[in-house]
Amino acid sequence: MSLQTLSRPQLGNHLGYLDDEGKPSYRAIADLLRAALNRWGLSPKRAVLQYVRTELRACGVEDFSRIPRVLKRLVDVGECGDLYVGNEPCLAPSTPRWISVGDGVSAYLGVWKPPDGLSLVDGDHRDIVRRFRVDSDEDAAALELAGVQEVSLADWLVPPGYISHATRRLGRPARSDEVSLGGFWRLLENAIAEEGLALGADVEVRMLGGYPGEFFGRHN
Repeated sequence: MSLQTLSRPQLGNHLGYLDDEGKPSYRAIADLLRAALNRWGLSPKRAVLQYVRTELRACGVEDFSRIPRVLKRLVDVGECGDLYVGNEPCLAPSTPRWISVGDGVSAYLGVWKPPDGLSLVDGDHRDIVRRFRVDSDEDAAALELAGVQEVSLADWLVPPGYISHATRRLGRPARSDEVSLGGFWRLLENAIAEEGLALGADVEVRMLGGYPGEFFGRHN
């Protein structure tokens, strides 16, 4: 048996870390972040990011600009949490969950490896979410036995933050299909018109603003 010498990019391709452009794929970065959190649990963010950079650097990668974007997406979908322990920024794995997204396909959200025996669905390297099929009660039981909770899409899509403020203003439960963000803004305008005070030396004023070109001030 002869040994074959691989270049760093060849090693990256062999491990499936690189996309067609020779850059670290989003899915590979997500899997490296998951591997660190799976192994270490609650961890300093710097240690997790350093692990991913070290793995990619071994494959000749020097551009790490995709790593923070992928991490933010993992936090946004709820696979891990971004928090502080004392003054130390840390990452913490979230409880693994699975969500049916239609046509027999489900999404797996968690840093741990999905249970064996599930039929995984291939996706684009830019898609970091792992998907699989739940074809039988046995598949659902295997997920439950592995401690993976089933949640509905509605439970995963938590209500927008302004809904709780609209509930307080209305004095009754508010729903997002009833009160849009624009509707909440009009609710605040009406509250100012009815409850506001004339400006004077002793009146406190709160202002909502933003930098030009960002969320406030853009046409959309």
